[in-house]
Amino acid sequence: MNKIDSEILTIDTAICKNIDKFHASERGLLSQNILSQLRNFVEHIALKEEANGQDVEITFEALKNAPNRLQPTGSLGYLRRFHNFLQGVASHY
Repeated sequence: MNKIDSEILTIDTAICKNIDKFHASERGLLSQNILSQLRNFVEHIALKEEANGQDVEITFEALKNAPNRLQPTGSLGYLRRFHNFLQGVASHY
């Protein structure tokens, strides 16, 4: 399995674990964790698309720019729009 696929599966696992731990008393924290992981997930998917499914070096700069290079009206344009929404609520910092 190439590195980008491995990272996507790791992020997926983190999202699933947060969903499995859901309890109303921790809803805010879990929601924040899930939103942050969703942003990472979308960025990695965009990078995989940009690399045409080939293995690629995963850098902060590559992840940051990959969603912006998705065609806004293409079949993955919804990912670009979704990423724009996630940027407003989920920071990398």
